[in-house]
Amino acid sequence: LSSSKPMSPTPTEQPMYYVPSPAEVDPALALSAQAQSLVTAEALARLASEGFVVIENALTPDLARAVCAEADSWRQKGFLQEVSHQTIYRRDQIVNFSTDSTGLVCGAEELVVLSNTTEEHDPKEGGANLLDIQRQPNIAEAAKILMGVPHAIQHQQERRKGSSDAWRAPPLALPRSLMMACYPGNGTAYVRHLDNDKSHANEGTMQGVPGTRVGDREVTAILYFNDEWRADRDGGSLRVFHPYTPVGMAERYTDISPSAGRLVLFQSNLVAHEVLPAHRPRWALTAWIPQMQAFQDHQGYISLP
Repeated sequence: LSSSKPMSPTPTEQPMYYVPSPAEVDPALALSAQAQSLVTAEALARLASEGFVVIENALTPDLARAVCAEADSWRQKGFLQEVSHQTIYRRDQIVNFSTDSTGLVCGAEELVVLSNTTEEHDPKEGGANLLDIQRQPNIAEAAKILMGVPHAIQHQQERRKGSSDAWRAPPLALPRSLMMACYPGNGTAYVRHLDNDKSHANEGTMQGVPGTRVGDREVTAILYFNDEWRADRDGGSLRVFHPYTPVGMAERYTDISPSAGRLVLFQSNLVAHEVLPAHRPRWALTAWIPQMQAFQDHQGYISLP
């Protein structure tokens, strides 16, 4: 994808950020047979009716273990940054890597690791803050599954035209970066929150580069890699709160163990969730799938307020 970018403008005092055209983030560029087989009509119906869906066997056990090994090498090199020093609400370690500047959808195994930020809508996210380039074929393989989810959702929606689903995703785009996160154990957790909280629209959710802003998120997709995980012993479950609890009934939730090969999809602006205290290292790869509208409204090099 990087070859389709225009030449960067002459540097000025104000940084410029690149927003790809809709053609550059078209989900059809990241076709994944694995994602197509995982996001079935039944899975999409559950995502629409319940707000979330749990999909098993997205990865083989061997691939999940290999991803963990590569991710841990990132941690050993110091690429993962603790976010607890700026917030009391979460205590994980994260690293972002670009999906557009590496040609990941074209089969590349070299990942552009971005310098870390604890602000998830930071304007530098999406490729402007290169930290290093790492060849990680197993992480790349897992990333390609997440990159295939937008097209798989839209493909199933097209097949379900005329259905009475409570939710239909708007046109989706490819995420411009993915986040690898590790809860290192010792009770590390993340309090209840929404990935795209519309009630906080005036608190920065639409700041930053279009396509990477919190307010652009439509679907959250999370892949887990934790071998032989036992929630009763290891904790670390993703607690998902059911958004459609009938009036007068107690709030319902589902605890999802972060077991290796498990894929979780949920509506970013609807499903509140939290990570329960983890008692051993807990790894996850997350994609926030944006609406295509973000790229239709802004294209090319822009400066931010």
